[in-house]
Amino acid sequence: MVRKYVRKVTSLHKTELLILFYITSLEEWKIITQTDVAKAFNKPITSLNYHFTKLRDRGFIAKDNHLTNNGRKYLRYLKHWDKTLNKMVRAHKIQIILYLLRCPNLEELKNIVFTPFTNNRYRGLKCELMGCEVMFYGDKKAVAVIPDIYGNSDEEISAAVVDFISQLIDVLESEIQGLKVDNYKPARFTSMHVAILDSVIAESFLLEKGHCHSNGRVAIDRSHGRPELEAEKGETALEDIEVLIKYESLARENQKLKKKVEEVEFCLEKIRKKDLVPIEVNSFVKTLEKP
Repeated sequence: MVRKYVRKVTSLHKTELLILFYITSLEEWKIITQTDVAKAFNKPITSLNYHFTKLRDRGFIAKDNHLTNNGRKYLRYLKHWDKTLNKMVRAHKIQIILYLLRCPNLEELKNIVFTPFTNNRYRGLKCELMGCEVMFYGDKKAVAVIPDIYGNSDEEISAAVVDFISQLIDVLESEIQGLKVDNYKPARFTSMHVAILDSVIAESFLLEKGHCHSNGRVAIDRSHGRPELEAEKGETALEDIEVLIKYESLARENQKLKKKVEEVEFCLEKIRKKDLVPIEVNSFVKTLEKP
């Protein structure tokens, strides 16, 4: 059912998430007992019984405490959605063309949520799947607008896009009986933007200027509540972001050095106030402070 991908995914208690991640880290053949998990967590087993019961009730683990298919799907989505952690770059507005080898009559499908759409040239049906919008233009072609992709380089972004599309095609073919995707290609990388998250350069610019900036190729904004240095020209976005990452890395190194200098100056000031610095050290410090 496509509906299970459309609905908001279940929110779990932190202990339940920890149990799921711990179970998935074990070998498939390993016998998993609640006692063993309690020992690994250094917690009394009584404190975990409720959470194990809840995970079974939700269909995420079986009676033998191994992950079910739903449990594996849940972790796959969590891993995909928890994509901002320790990631430097965000790519968005990515469109992919899917060429269809076979396609059923979508209007006859009763178990899938489709809505009609139209633009200046085409009409079709669309659905939401894995966080992206899939628009079917007849029985030969579909276009998927995929959600934000995160990484630390253009290579990671490209690999993540390929991985996401592979998963999307698998889900489409399994959920829409009779559908077969032949191949795919980027529809509009010209519309793709790639941004550096929590950019030191962007933050400094926004503090100094107090407004966003764009020259058609590079932009500085705070569109997601975080300062972003963005390569916004789709044709060159992946190449531009590599150059911007180098500048950003230099800016972050300079920021670290500046913080170290501030810490040293603060420590020296505390020492001076306590009159603990010998005269010769004071003289040395003064020579350093001279232009």
